[in-house]
Amino acid sequence: MFTVLIILLSIFPSLVAAQQGAGPEIPIVLEHADSIVGSGVFESSIRTFYGNVRFQQGNVTGRCDRAIHNVLANTVELFGNVVVKQGQLSMYAPEVRYSGGRFIANAPRGIRVEQKGQVITARKGVYATTTHIAEFFGDVVMRDDTTTVWSDSLVYDRDLDTMRAAGSVAGYDSTGNMWFEADIARRNAVNASYTLSRNARLWTWEPSEDTMYVSADSILSLRDNAHAGARTMRAIGDATLIKGTTAAAAGEIMYDEAEERILLSNAPYVWTDSIAFAANAVTARIPGRTLTQMTGTGSAILMSQVQGVQPRRYDQIYGDSISLTFAQDSLRSLHAAGAAQSVTYRGEGGKQDGVAKVAADSIRALFDAGTLSEVYWLGGIAGEHHPERLVEGREGQFLLPSFQWREDRPLMPRPRKQNQR
Repeated sequence: MFTVLIILLSIFPSLVAAQQGAGPEIPIVLEHADSIVGSGVFESSIRTFYGNVRFQQGNVTGRCDRAIHNVLANTVELFGNVVVKQGQLSMYAPEVRYSGGRFIANAPRGIRVEQKGQVITARKGVYATTTHIAEFFGDVVMRDDTTTVWSDSLVYDRDLDTMRAAGSVAGYDSTGNMWFEADIARRNAVNASYTLSRNARLWTWEPSEDTMYVSADSILSLRDNAHAGARTMRAIGDATLIKGTTAAAAGEIMYDEAEERILLSNAPYVWTDSIAFAANAVTARIPGRTLTQMTGTGSAILMSQVQGVQPRRYDQIYGDSISLTFAQDSLRSLHAAGAAQSVTYRGEGGKQDGVAKVAADSIRALFDAGTLSEVYWLGGIAGEHHPERLVEGREGQFLLPSFQWREDRPLMPRPRKQNQR
C-alpha cells in the first residue's frame, strides 16, 4: 500500500470556475489510494485508482473503493461505497459519475443523501455541486424530524431549504396524527409551510376524536411558532371538509388551530345530520376540536327535507344571518335574524295538512336528534297558512330565497396505507 499525491484537473465545479476567470485554479488532490493504474501523458490519459481512495477539492471531499479519471473528458467515475461530502451534506451511493464540465454528480444505481437530520433515498439521483440542488427519481423517501414523504420524484434546494415532490405524493407528520396525499407537494422549511397541489387530500385526527378530512385543488399548511406550533390551513378550489356527522363544500376553507375556528367562503354549503345549511360565508367554532357553533352571514338558509312525503317538500328557515348551536355533534338550536322567514310543512299521523309561511324580525328553533321540533317567531310577525289542496304539486312556490338542495354530499375516502407504497 502506498500514498500518492497527484493533481487531478477539472473534476469539480470550483476548479472549472477558476479556469473561467473566477479566481486561481484550485486543484482536486488525491489524498490516498492503495494502487494506481495508467500510462501515457497525464493530460490525455485515463487512470484508475484502487483501494481506500480519498480525495479533496475545496469544501468537497470523497472516498470510494475505485475511481476512474478521464482527464481529457473532464470526468470521473466512482465505484463501491461512494461517499461525497460538501458542507453538511453527505451523499452515499454504490456508483457516482461526475462531470466536471457540467458540475453534476449522477448516482444511477441508488442514492442516500443526509443533511441536518434529513434523509432522502431514491433509486437514482443527481446533485449539482454549484447550485446545491439535488434531484431524486424512483421510490423517493424523504424523512426529517417533522415529516416523512413518499413520491415518484423530488427536487431539494439546499440553499433555500425547499422541497418539491411530485407523482403519487403521500406522507405523514412526526406526531402520527396527520396524513396527506397530492400529485405535487412543496415544503419551505424557512416558514414551516407545506403546499399540496392537484388532488390534494389531508386527514388529521387525535385519540378518541373524529378524523377531520380536507380536500381541494390546493392545500396550504403553516405552523405558527408564536402559538406553540399551531397550524393554519387553507384549502382553495373545490374544497371539502368532513368531520363526524358534518360535511362542507366551499370555494375556500380555512382552519385556524390557534383560534379554534373554521372559515368557509365562496359559496359554502354544509350538511349536518339530515339538514343542509348555506350562506355567503360560514364560521364554525370548534373548541377542543368539537363543533359547538356555526354562523352563516349573508342570505343564510337552513333546509331539511320533509320525511315520508313527496321528496320536493322542504322545511326552511332564512335570515340575513343564522347561528346554529351543537351539542354532542348534533344540531340543537337556531337563531335567524334580519328579514327572517320560515316555511314549515304540517302533518300528523302521516296525513299532510299544508304549509305555514311566516316572516318575523327573528326566528328561534329547537331540534331533536337533528330534526326540527319547535319554532318561535319574534317581533313583526306576518304569517299565512296554505291548505294541503293548494300545496300538493305546487311545492316549488314555497321555496325561500337562496334555497338550494344538493345531493352531492362528500364522503370520506380512505388514505393510501404506508405499507402499500
